[in-house]
Amino acid sequence: MSIERHLEEVAEAAALYTLGKLPEAEMRGFEQRIAGGCPLCQAHLESCLQTAESVIECVAVAPPPSLKERLMRQIETPAAAAPAPVPAPKSPAQMRILRSHEGEWTPSPAAGVDFRFLHGRRSLLVRMQPGASLPSHPHALDEHCLVIEGTVRDDEGTTLGVGDFLFMPKGSTHATIYSDTGGVFLIAYC
Repeated sequence: MSIERHLEEVAEAAALYTLGKLPEAEMRGFEQRIAGGCPLCQAHLESCLQTAESVIECVAVAPPPSLKERLMRQIETPAAAAPAPVPAPKSPAQMRILRSHEGEWTPSPAAGVDFRFLHGRRSLLVRMQPGASLPSHPHALDEHCLVIEGTVRDDEGTTLGVGDFLFMPKGSTHATIYSDTGGVFLIAYC
């Protein structure tokens, strides 16, 4: 299965789960992945829950009667000459910059653990408060992990510090992860 298809399936499962429309067998499997600490599943679920909450809070507002009249006047009035377009900067078409102060941290179901997505759902920062842990979880995709701040360790005695890199292949299961000092690490799924 391609990574794109897997990401689509996780997003779809989270959306259907949030709406209570995921078939029973799939619901149990999704709940197991959530309980297992899958950061991708947890982040999609949190995003869907926030969206659902926002939709529920929306209140329909009737537009003022003068709106149609103003819109019709604008449509009938010839547009002024548009200013000359500003040339685009010379950079790759796919380039995207996310500044350190941009993006939001999303709480995960694991206490003291937050996610910040950097590019779609393929790369994210994971922030763990001192004493926080992530339960054991399987990897549906290859996972690359680089520790940026603090330290993290697992049940098997592996400890990683700043600059250390860990690769977990697709199909492997990660032991429970702890951070005694707190930490931030970059995760990329391939």
